[in-house]
Amino acid sequence: MTVADDWRAGVGCNFKGFTDKDLDPGKKNADGVYVRLQAKIGETMFKAIQAEEAPLASDKVL
Repeated sequence: MTVADDWRAGVGCNFKGFTDKDLDPGKKNADGVYVRLQAKIGETMFKAIQAEEAPLASDKVL
Protein backbone atom coordinates (compact mmCIF):
# COMPACT_ATOMS: atom_id res chain seq x y z
CA MET A 1 0.00 0.00 0.00
CA THR A 2 1.37 3.42 -0.93
CA VAL A 3 1.14 5.72 2.09
CA ALA A 4 2.44 8.87 0.35
CA ASP A 5 4.74 9.71 -2.52
CA ASP A 6 7.91 7.64 -2.10
CA TRP A 7 6.57 5.80 1.00
CA ARG A 8 5.14 2.28 1.10
CA ALA A 9 3.77 0.19 3.99
CA GLY A 10 3.08 -3.51 4.11
CA VAL A 11 1.84 -6.20 6.51
CA GLY A 12 1.97 -9.91 5.87
CA CYS A 13 2.84 -13.38 7.01
CA ASN A 14 5.69 -15.56 5.78
CA PHE A 15 4.56 -19.18 6.20
CA LYS A 16 7.67 -20.85 4.82
CA GLY A 17 10.78 -18.84 5.58
CA PHE A 18 14.40 -19.79 6.02
CA THR A 19 17.19 -18.93 8.40
CA ASP A 20 20.88 -18.99 7.61
CA LYS A 21 23.60 -17.19 9.55
CA ASP A 22 25.50 -16.24 6.36
CA LEU A 23 22.67 -15.46 3.91
CA ASP A 24 20.24 -13.93 6.39
CA PRO A 25 22.06 -12.74 9.53
CA GLY A 26 19.20 -10.37 10.51
CA LYS A 27 16.62 -13.20 10.27
CA LYS A 28 14.46 -11.08 7.95
CA ASN A 29 13.38 -14.16 5.99
CA ALA A 30 12.27 -16.29 8.94
CA ASP A 31 8.67 -17.46 9.13
CA GLY A 32 6.12 -15.31 10.92
CA VAL A 33 4.24 -12.03 10.73
CA TYR A 34 5.96 -8.90 9.47
CA VAL A 35 5.28 -5.16 9.18
CA ARG A 36 7.31 -3.04 6.76
CA LEU A 37 7.70 0.65 6.07
CA GLN A 38 9.86 1.53 3.07
CA ALA A 39 11.04 4.86 1.72
CA LYS A 40 12.31 5.46 -1.77
CA ILE A 41 15.31 7.73 -1.55
CA GLY A 42 15.84 9.58 -4.79
CA GLU A 43 16.41 12.91 -6.43
CA THR A 44 13.11 14.42 -5.22
CA MET A 45 13.86 13.63 -1.58
CA PHE A 46 17.34 15.17 -1.79
CA LYS A 47 15.92 18.32 -3.42
CA ALA A 48 13.37 18.65 -0.60
CA ILE A 49 16.10 18.31 2.03
CA GLN A 50 18.28 20.82 0.22
CA ALA A 51 15.44 23.37 0.02
CA GLU A 52 14.88 23.18 3.79
CA GLU A 53 18.52 23.88 4.66
CA ALA A 54 19.47 27.50 5.24
CA PRO A 55 22.72 28.68 3.65
CA LEU A 56 25.67 29.11 5.97
CA ALA A 57 27.03 32.62 6.66
CA SER A 58 30.36 31.58 5.12
CA ASP A 59 28.57 30.68 1.85
CA LYS A 60 27.49 34.28 1.20
CA VAL A 61 29.43 36.21 -1.42
CA LEU A 62 29.96 39.88 -0.67
